[in-house]
Amino acid sequence: KPRNVWQDKEAYDVKARELAQLFAKNFTRFGNQIPTEIIEAGPKI
Repeated sequence: KPRNVWQDKEAYDVKARELAQLFAKNFTRFGNQIPTEIIEAGPKI
């Protein structure tokens, strides 16, 4: 797991959440063009 290679596990968690939020925000640009299966496979925040 990527988290295991970070010395600071808390810093990893913060960055992982940040990245997931950016990913979700980016998906809003595509509106309803994305199939539900793809959206559901994305990160859960």
